[in-house]
Amino acid sequence: MSWWRTLGRSVQNLIPSAVAQSSPTSAFAARVARIDQLLSGSTPVITLVRPQKFLEIDTDATCYGPSLKYDAALHPDRTGGSAPSSLLELPPGDVGLWFATEGSTSEACAAAQFNARMKGATQRSSQALRMLAVLVQKAAASSGGLPGVGAPALNLLASMPSVSGLTWNAATIQQTAAGKFDYVIQATFVDSTTSLTHRIDLTMSHTTVTAATDYSGLMKYAVTGKYTGGNCPGSGSAHDVTWVGTLAYNRSSGTLDLSHRSGMYCGAGSTPGQLATDRGATYDLSGPTQGQLNPASKYIVSDGTGKGWGNNFSRFAATISATTEAGKAVYVWQAGPGDNHGRTLQLTTTALSASKVGVAHFGFGPDIATADAGAVKGSGVIKGMFCNWAGPGNSRTYSQLAQEQTMSQSVTGTWAPSASKILYAPTKSCTDPTNTVAWLDRNDDGTIAMATDGPVAVTGSESDFLIGKGGSVDIETAIGFTRPTLY
Repeated sequence: MSWWRTLGRSVQNLIPSAVAQSSPTSAFAARVARIDQLLSGSTPVITLVRPQKFLEIDTDATCYGPSLKYDAALHPDRTGGSAPSSLLELPPGDVGLWFATEGSTSEACAAAQFNARMKGATQRSSQALRMLAVLVQKAAASSGGLPGVGAPALNLLASMPSVSGLTWNAATIQQTAAGKFDYVIQATFVDSTTSLTHRIDLTMSHTTVTAATDYSGLMKYAVTGKYTGGNCPGSGSAHDVTWVGTLAYNRSSGTLDLSHRSGMYCGAGSTPGQLATDRGATYDLSGPTQGQLNPASKYIVSDGTGKGWGNNFSRFAATISATTEAGKAVYVWQAGPGDNHGRTLQLTTTALSASKVGVAHFGFGPDIATADAGAVKGSGVIKGMFCNWAGPGNSRTYSQLAQEQTMSQSVTGTWAPSASKILYAPTKSCTDPTNTVAWLDRNDDGTIAMATDGPVAVTGSESDFLIGKGGSVDIETAIGFTRPTLY
């Protein structure tokens, strides 16, 4: 998947050294080369550092969660009341992996959705890493080289290169202990397309045990901007927000653990170095995820502060082989603090001699901020499906079912589905008891027609129907997915 290639290989090569790593030969190569070029100074920074990429937002693949039209008068879960006189729509993002492939391509919907949801996180993290790589390069090229252990922070503000629209306000690097470097960048960016000014905070703490093979670190970023819609005050028009995120990583014995968390916080931070905490962002205080962004700091109307995340919080974590890319990943997202359930996409890949195979599962789980409680796992697990999330008579009671796609990677790098068990009807039972009429725009062409849309004849016996728990106690156990270390 392109998302962990970018994040994984970028951090794998961002080490405090003036010497670029050897040319990589894996699929990570293009992004690694860019970081290496910055570290070595061989490529002009203006061609690689693009601050506007900080403004990318997460999206959905077209095959995932279309806003399907339905005839509410014929919906199997409608009871009583007057029948609506017009077609209604199921909101976007609620129906999961609706089509097996992305548009007219052969790409599996699960892979396309992973990549689409990770686009914003990948761009923001990649740009932050590139800017920090510039700092490393400038420090190594300075007259005194990298700062020694315990020496005062090296101030590199005067030597930072010119980037269109970007003003560097702070740029320091310090070695606080042997092999442990702390980086700080503060900047402002004027977007030429909107004339808006964005504040940027970047920090990273990086510890090297053995260069390029064993290391760990935590990057934090915050970027102010404007957003229209959502749950923050003033959502009817463009209003101030702050994108906040963390990227944690650890490589040991050939295994790379990654974790990225991000959320859109209401209001714009104003204090340099504190843009995130200005808007109520908090971080885990202990354990293996210490320092990562904590999703519990939600925007709550009743508290009157206008702080906390109001839109689009996401959590991603992966444990992968640094050489073969085989491993597992989970991505959970929640559109608003009042959703109460995370949309959860899990992936496990296996590297074979000539190719890779994978299996993905989608379903709903606990609120994104839910912590583990003893043996009961919190966010990041699939508890089941809500097949009728927002239609007539909707229910938020888990059905012990989940969507599943098995995939294989082609020579072109595309993950194509080999089996898709994603079919269901958007009813409380996940099946269509009418089985005689067309009431849902199943093929998403804007109209409801018997020849193309009905009936939705799923009984649970079709080969592409949702998977069930079988003899397991619940669907979570049946899937058997264990979350990555840093989730």
